[in-house]
Amino acid sequence: MVLLSAYLHLLSAKSGLLAWYVFIVCWIIYMVVKRNRLLGIGMIIACISFSIFAWNYIPTFRQRIGYVQYTYEMYKGGNRTGDYSDLGRVISYKIAIRLIKEHPIAGVGAGDILDEMKKGYDKWYPDIKDEQRLYPHNEFLTSGLGSGILSMLIFAILALYPLFRIKKGRKGFFTFAAAFVLLIPLMVEPFLEIQFGVFVYLFFLLWIWKIDIVPANEHKN
Repeated sequence: MVLLSAYLHLLSAKSGLLAWYVFIVCWIIYMVVKRNRLLGIGMIIACISFSIFAWNYIPTFRQRIGYVQYTYEMYKGGNRTGDYSDLGRVISYKIAIRLIKEHPIAGVGAGDILDEMKKGYDKWYPDIKDEQRLYPHNEFLTSGLGSGILSMLIFAILALYPLFRIKKGRKGFFTFAAAFVLLIPLMVEPFLEIQFGVFVYLFFLLWIWKIDIVPANEHKN
């Protein structure tokens, strides 16, 4: 786990780092509240120390954080181009929300999402190049744009449902953390619109369901 964590910081994938830190924060909270307060505090110190080490000695990690800060400064300065990946995501959110407001009941149809997004770019962000025009980089917005607000609400309920069915306890906590981490790619990618995303999401979701949600007597069937 230590080697994989170090490699993740070397790779510096933003969504992966966000998922890693969300899990670590959940783990620290669990240790402080339920297990050993001193150990939890030690984990906080270790996490901060590791982050400082990564900032000073892993250039890709430092560059990635700097890139996020730079993109935010460009956005505040009025930059509305697709030249920055994070800014491109934000623009895709804005266009999707506007289109959902125009088609709140039935959406635009799942097969027409990209075409409608491109029309939105033509209308509101015409300077963005065609190759930089994105699918909504949020699965909830994708659902709402494709099938309407009711569909988006149903999808949100289904995505959050496993969090409220997990049993309490040490094993249940780690299952909860894993289920919570699964929400991150849904927030920053059209995760279920590609085969790999569907595979990763269902693999862990069904694993969670089998281990910690389905009653023990059903496991034998």
